[in-house]
Amino acid sequence: MGVTYAHMFMTPQRFALALPLIVGMVFAGVATAHATPLITPSYATLPPASHPVALAGASDGSVYSANSDGTISSVDSHGVLTARAFDFGPTAHLCAMTIDDSGDLWVVNSGSGTVSIVNPGWGSVRTYGAPVTGAIDCAITRPPGSASPAYIVTDLVDSVTSISEVGVVDAAFGVLPPGAAPRAIAFDSSGSLYTANSGLDTVSRITASGAVTADFAALSAPTGTVEPRAIAVDSRNNVVVAGYASGSISRITPTGTVTPVVELDPSAQPRSLAMNAMGDLLYVDESDSSVSLIPGDGSAPSVLFDRPDGNSLPAVTADRNGAITVADATTNELMRIDLGARFRDTPTGPIALVTGVPFSYRFEATGNEPFTFRVPWTPSIPDGLSFDPATGILSGTPTKTGTFRVGFEVSNALSKSEYLATFIVTPGVRPAPHF
Repeated sequence: MGVTYAHMFMTPQRFALALPLIVGMVFAGVATAHATPLITPSYATLPPASHPVALAGASDGSVYSANSDGTISSVDSHGVLTARAFDFGPTAHLCAMTIDDSGDLWVVNSGSGTVSIVNPGWGSVRTYGAPVTGAIDCAITRPPGSASPAYIVTDLVDSVTSISEVGVVDAAFGVLPPGAAPRAIAFDSSGSLYTANSGLDTVSRITASGAVTADFAALSAPTGTVEPRAIAVDSRNNVVVAGYASGSISRITPTGTVTPVVELDPSAQPRSLAMNAMGDLLYVDESDSSVSLIPGDGSAPSVLFDRPDGNSLPAVTADRNGAITVADATTNELMRIDLGARFRDTPTGPIALVTGVPFSYRFEATGNEPFTFRVPWTPSIPDGLSFDPATGILSGTPTKTGTFRVGFEVSNALSKSEYLATFIVTPGVRPAPHF
């Protein structure tokens, strides 16, 4: 969920990363601040046989990876990996996973034809039969609310299956046209569902009561097919869909009008989508193993990073705090992209000041602008200094000696972080008297 994509038709042509790297805290001078994500290329490395296929991000910053070896790995908000948090056995084929608003994981296993509800806190697993046996591509979503079922689509069945928390299955909750081959599913704020039908180049809408609008939107390409494989919904209930074969990303209004979001390179193959709380759209391009960001404010898109060509990046997920995780099934790495506000390169030791000597300090941050800086606690900054919350500049001429421990905070629309600084102010040397 995020912001609408009006006025976002752009032509990046394999756009390169245009966001300059922010340097941390600097003495004196005011450099122009630029927003940039904090990227950790190897946030976690899974065991060699893992080969992740799906990701789910929790509200506490943890992320879960469903792996092709039948395991689920977890990485907490500090980057601590539990490689085999859950193990469904060597015959399992985990093809999709989502997390609900209570923190439970819903895992689709096409190897056993089941859906499991996993409670990571208690370590409990409930497993129910579902018509997913043999599926290669499948997707699952669950709208918020304790009474809401989860909804599943696979490339083998032309319908949406619903499954409740107690295992009540309706394999024909939403019957799609023959040949639909749905590859992805998403929901809007009213609880309506949308399916990306890769076999028919259409998007279907299914209301919460199961009423189907089979051809809610028809997708087209100048030549060939579209083959939609990924779908997302923004905060204004616009549907965003990625065409794998056409190399396109389109926006569909609530009335079914289709317009382009961004024009990609003709060879692009957008495979998966994620949207963060600010409306930024992220997509994985399978053609060159890259991850790109289309800002929700309509500014130019950019490539966040490239993996070696041929690497498989099957999943991307974004949490509410601005953290994005991407899975590399070739190297078994999870990559982390943080768009939340974070202090960068802050000193680890005391900062020296001298009374009577002008001083300037600039705090800088990574993440999405605009940033707000503040001093939220007492005691405050050293006497004689002032702090600008808009720029993060601490400046002035110290007038009082002593040791000052000051907490600073930086925040943006996604998250905030804190830094505790120690300032040691020593007396200046007085000039010798002249007679």
